[in-house]
Amino acid sequence: MYVAVKDSIFQPSSALRHATENSQIIGSSGKAVVASITDGGPDHNVRHGQTQLAHISTFQRHNLDVVVGINTCPGNSWANPTESIMSVLNLALNGVSLSREEMSKEKEELIKTPTNMKEMWAAAEKNPDVKAVIKDSLQKPLSILNNRFSRLSLKGCQFQILPSASDKQIQEQFLPIHEIDESIKVDETKRQFY
Repeated sequence: MYVAVKDSIFQPSSALRHATENSQIIGSSGKAVVASITDGGPDHNVRHGQTQLAHISTFQRHNLDVVVGINTCPGNSWANPTESIMSVLNLALNGVSLSREEMSKEKEELIKTPTNMKEMWAAAEKNPDVKAVIKDSLQKPLSILNNRFSRLSLKGCQFQILPSASDKQIQEQFLPIHEIDESIKVDETKRQFY
Protein backbone atom coordinates (compact mmCIF):
# COMPACT_ATOMS: atom_id res chain seq x y z
CA MET A 1 0.00 0.00 0.00
CA TYR A 2 1.23 3.46 -0.92
CA VAL A 3 0.24 6.84 0.47
CA ALA A 4 1.03 10.22 -1.09
CA VAL A 5 0.39 13.28 1.07
CA LYS A 6 0.02 16.51 -0.85
CA ASP A 7 -0.41 20.24 -0.42
CA SER A 8 -4.02 20.71 -1.57
CA ILE A 9 -3.38 24.27 -2.72
CA PHE A 10 -0.52 23.79 -5.18
CA GLN A 11 -0.66 20.00 -5.62
CA PRO A 12 -4.39 19.44 -6.22
CA SER A 13 -5.69 15.97 -6.94
CA SER A 14 -6.21 15.13 -10.58
CA ALA A 15 -6.30 11.94 -12.59
CA LEU A 16 -3.00 12.85 -14.25
CA ARG A 17 -1.31 13.52 -10.88
CA HIS A 18 -2.49 10.11 -9.62
CA ALA A 19 -1.26 8.43 -12.81
CA THR A 20 2.12 10.15 -12.40
CA GLU A 21 2.45 9.00 -8.80
CA ASN A 22 1.35 5.49 -9.73
CA SER A 23 3.99 5.48 -12.48
CA GLN A 24 6.64 5.54 -9.77
CA ILE A 25 5.32 2.14 -8.65
CA ILE A 26 4.55 0.69 -12.08
CA GLY A 27 7.95 1.64 -13.50
CA SER A 28 9.77 -0.72 -11.20
CA SER A 29 7.23 -3.56 -11.19
CA GLY A 30 7.94 -5.16 -14.57
CA LYS A 31 4.21 -5.92 -14.92
CA ALA A 32 2.32 -5.85 -18.22
CA VAL A 33 -1.17 -5.38 -16.72
CA VAL A 34 -2.30 -2.57 -14.42
CA ALA A 35 -5.67 -2.57 -12.64
CA SER A 36 -6.86 0.54 -10.85
CA ILE A 37 -9.70 0.06 -8.33
CA THR A 38 -11.05 3.39 -7.09
CA ASP A 39 -14.03 4.87 -5.30
CA GLY A 40 -15.22 6.80 -8.37
CA GLY A 41 -14.44 10.27 -7.04
CA PRO A 42 -14.19 13.12 -9.56
CA ASP A 43 -10.48 12.55 -10.21
CA HIS A 44 -10.85 8.75 -10.39
CA ASN A 45 -14.13 8.17 -12.24
CA VAL A 46 -13.41 6.05 -15.32
CA ARG A 47 -16.31 7.71 -17.19
CA HIS A 48 -14.52 11.09 -17.05
CA GLY A 49 -12.28 12.06 -19.93
CA GLN A 50 -9.47 13.25 -17.65
CA THR A 51 -9.29 9.77 -16.08
CA GLN A 52 -9.38 8.07 -19.46
CA LEU A 53 -6.50 10.28 -20.66
CA ALA A 54 -4.53 9.44 -17.50
CA HIS A 55 -5.04 5.70 -18.12
CA ILE A 56 -3.95 6.13 -21.75
CA SER A 57 -0.81 7.96 -20.63
CA THR A 58 0.01 5.12 -18.21
CA PHE A 59 -0.63 2.53 -20.94
CA GLN A 60 1.63 4.33 -23.43
CA ARG A 61 4.37 5.38 -21.02
CA HIS A 62 4.94 1.89 -19.60
CA ASN A 63 4.26 -0.06 -22.80
CA LEU A 64 1.59 -2.10 -21.01
CA ASP A 65 -0.55 -4.85 -22.49
CA VAL A 66 -3.68 -3.94 -20.51
CA VAL A 67 -4.90 -1.11 -18.26
CA VAL A 68 -8.13 -1.77 -16.36
CA GLY A 69 -9.99 1.01 -14.57
CA ILE A 70 -12.64 -0.08 -12.07
CA ASN A 71 -14.98 2.08 -10.01
CA THR A 72 -16.60 0.38 -7.06
CA CYS A 73 -20.35 0.66 -6.47
CA PRO A 74 -21.52 3.50 -4.23
CA GLY A 75 -22.70 2.56 -0.76
CA ASN A 76 -21.67 -0.40 1.39
CA SER A 77 -18.29 1.21 2.01
CA TRP A 78 -17.57 -1.43 4.65
CA ALA A 79 -17.18 -3.97 1.82
CA ASN A 80 -15.29 -1.62 -0.52
CA PRO A 81 -11.51 -2.32 -0.55
CA THR A 82 -10.74 1.29 -1.44
CA GLU A 83 -12.73 2.60 1.51
CA SER A 84 -11.26 0.06 3.96
CA ILE A 85 -7.84 1.60 3.38
CA MET A 86 -9.24 5.01 4.29
CA SER A 87 -10.46 3.70 7.66
CA VAL A 88 -6.93 2.50 8.44
CA LEU A 89 -5.50 5.91 7.45
CA ASN A 90 -7.99 7.53 9.81
CA LEU A 91 -6.42 5.57 12.68
CA ALA A 92 -3.17 7.45 12.11
CA LEU A 93 -5.03 10.76 12.31
CA ASN A 94 -6.67 9.98 15.64
CA GLY A 95 -5.76 12.65 18.19
CA VAL A 96 -3.61 14.65 15.75
CA SER A 97 -3.67 18.42 15.52
CA LEU A 98 -1.63 20.08 12.78
CA SER A 99 -0.61 23.62 11.99
CA ARG A 100 1.82 25.08 9.54
CA GLU A 101 5.15 26.53 10.61
CA GLU A 102 5.20 30.14 11.74
CA MET A 103 7.28 32.25 9.39
CA SER A 104 9.01 35.60 9.37
CA LYS A 105 6.79 38.70 9.31
CA GLU A 106 7.66 39.33 5.65
CA LYS A 107 6.59 35.83 4.64
CA GLU A 108 3.45 35.97 6.78
CA GLU A 109 2.50 39.21 5.00
CA LEU A 110 2.71 37.42 1.63
CA ILE A 111 -0.01 34.95 2.59
CA LYS A 112 -2.03 37.08 5.03
CA THR A 113 -4.59 38.42 2.57
CA PRO A 114 -5.65 35.33 0.56
CA THR A 115 -8.39 33.45 2.42
CA ASN A 116 -9.16 30.61 0.00
CA MET A 117 -7.46 28.51 -2.66
CA LYS A 118 -8.55 30.67 -5.57
CA GLU A 119 -7.12 33.78 -3.92
CA MET A 120 -3.93 31.87 -3.02
CA TRP A 121 -3.47 30.83 -6.68
CA ALA A 122 -4.00 34.44 -7.76
CA ALA A 123 -1.45 35.66 -5.19
CA ALA A 124 1.06 33.07 -6.46
CA GLU A 125 0.50 34.27 -10.04
CA LYS A 126 1.39 37.80 -8.98
CA ASN A 127 4.30 36.78 -6.75
CA PRO A 128 6.07 33.43 -7.30
CA ASP A 129 7.50 33.59 -3.76
CA VAL A 130 4.03 32.80 -2.36
CA LYS A 131 4.17 29.20 -3.58
CA ALA A 132 7.63 28.63 -2.05
CA VAL A 133 6.59 30.24 1.24
CA ILE A 134 3.55 28.00 1.58
CA LYS A 135 5.52 24.92 0.60
CA ASP A 136 8.12 25.67 3.27
CA SER A 137 5.50 26.34 5.95
CA LEU A 138 3.76 23.01 5.26
CA GLN A 139 6.86 20.81 5.50
CA LYS A 140 6.44 20.04 9.21
CA PRO A 141 2.76 19.00 9.10
CA LEU A 142 3.34 16.95 5.93
CA SER A 143 6.31 15.27 7.60
CA ILE A 144 4.19 14.42 10.66
CA LEU A 145 1.49 12.89 8.43
CA ASN A 146 4.03 10.89 6.42
CA ASN A 147 5.59 9.61 9.64
CA ARG A 148 2.24 8.51 11.08
CA PHE A 149 1.07 6.88 7.84
CA SER A 150 4.35 5.01 7.42
CA ARG A 151 3.71 3.18 10.71
CA LEU A 152 0.45 1.66 9.44
CA SER A 153 -0.15 -1.74 7.93
CA LEU A 154 -3.16 -3.59 6.56
CA LYS A 155 -3.32 -7.38 6.49
CA GLY A 156 0.42 -7.55 7.16
CA CYS A 157 1.30 -5.14 4.36
CA GLN A 158 3.19 -2.04 5.53
CA PHE A 159 2.13 1.33 4.11
CA GLN A 160 4.82 3.09 2.10
CA ILE A 161 5.11 6.82 1.54
CA LEU A 162 5.12 7.86 -2.09
CA PRO A 163 6.55 11.30 -2.90
CA SER A 164 4.03 13.67 -4.43
CA ALA A 165 4.46 14.17 -8.16
CA SER A 166 6.28 17.31 -9.27
CA ASP A 167 5.05 19.51 -12.11
CA LYS A 168 7.95 18.21 -14.24
CA GLN A 169 6.95 14.57 -13.60
CA ILE A 170 3.34 15.37 -14.52
CA GLN A 171 4.55 16.92 -17.80
CA GLU A 172 6.53 13.74 -18.53
CA GLN A 173 3.47 11.59 -17.78
CA PHE A 174 1.47 13.75 -20.18
CA LEU A 175 3.89 13.40 -23.12
CA PRO A 176 2.26 10.22 -24.57
CA ILE A 177 -1.10 12.05 -24.71
CA HIS A 178 0.49 15.05 -26.42
CA GLU A 179 2.06 12.71 -29.00
CA ILE A 180 -1.38 11.25 -29.79
CA ASP A 181 -3.19 14.59 -29.98
CA GLU A 182 -1.22 17.84 -29.81
CA SER A 183 -4.40 19.87 -29.37
CA ILE A 184 -4.88 18.55 -25.80
CA LYS A 185 -2.99 20.59 -23.22
CA VAL A 186 -1.87 19.35 -19.81
CA ASP A 187 -4.05 21.94 -18.03
CA GLU A 188 -7.12 20.53 -19.76
CA THR A 189 -6.60 17.20 -18.00
CA LYS A 190 -7.57 18.89 -14.74
CA ARG A 191 -11.06 19.46 -16.08
CA GLN A 192 -13.59 16.81 -16.90
CA PHE A 193 -14.43 16.10 -20.53
CA TYR A 194 -17.94 14.77 -21.14
